[in-house]
Amino acid sequence: MPAESNIRGRLEAIAEGDYAPPDDAAAFVLEILPHLGSSDGELREQHVYGTLHRWIVRRTLDDVTIVDLARILVDPDHLFLGIETPGDEKVFMRAFSVLLLAPIVHAHRQDPFLSSSDLSRILTKTIEYTDREQDLRGYVSGEALWAHGVAHAADVFGQLGQCEDVAVDELISMLDAIARRALTDSDVFIFEEDTRMAAAAIEILKRSELDRDWVTSWFLRLVPETRWTGELPWVHHRYANARNALHCLYFQGREAGLPEDVIAGIEEALSSLPKR
Repeated sequence: MPAESNIRGRLEAIAEGDYAPPDDAAAFVLEILPHLGSSDGELREQHVYGTLHRWIVRRTLDDVTIVDLARILVDPDHLFLGIETPGDEKVFMRAFSVLLLAPIVHAHRQDPFLSSSDLSRILTKTIEYTDREQDLRGYVSGEALWAHGVAHAADVFGQLGQCEDVAVDELISMLDAIARRALTDSDVFIFEEDTRMAAAAIEILKRSELDRDWVTSWFLRLVPETRWTGELPWVHHRYANARNALHCLYFQGREAGLPEDVIAGIEEALSSLPKR
């Protein structure tokens, strides 16, 4: 497409210039944003997302532009575009809108610029997206590359979990959303979505404000009631996803240095998994 070819050329020139933004950076962000949903994986991931990511984490965009971008990304035409009809190319706009929220929150953690309402909106909209997304494709094709919306949302939760201005009830809401998604029964995650969800949960579980008894009960929520009793293959999908999530939490949690009483809670949940 001519428009995509022109955008690609401009972004390649920006990359060659060490990603120095143009003078009209705010306008250019709005110009390239529609291509965040391109089915051309290289354009979407390397050029559009890659450029915006660098500008955000390097803070070469001014705060007003980043805040405006964050507000656009969570609107119905980006984070929720076509969410009721999964399986088409609109998944790329959803999946990369949520992914771009992660560097925005990361930048905020380094030098706060988001208002409490903006941060809360990112959190609640990411939870809503996680609950509503039905297109669970990871790697799509050699041309389109990745969708991977579940993993991308998990990355946002991981960043939010490290924000000191995220309250305990919001931490709990994110863990609840991770638990709901970890028990997905429509398919078995095969592209390390469980690893990314576990990494996000671990960042949240590091927070000392969380009640230890509640944390133990959260691990037990990941234990499915049955392994085979129920309609196949969905009951098995749920079991496999839950088991894999708990294994990721255990091994990644040990590596991350989670307290022993938290690790003990994961062990209890693992031992409670229904036997064959």
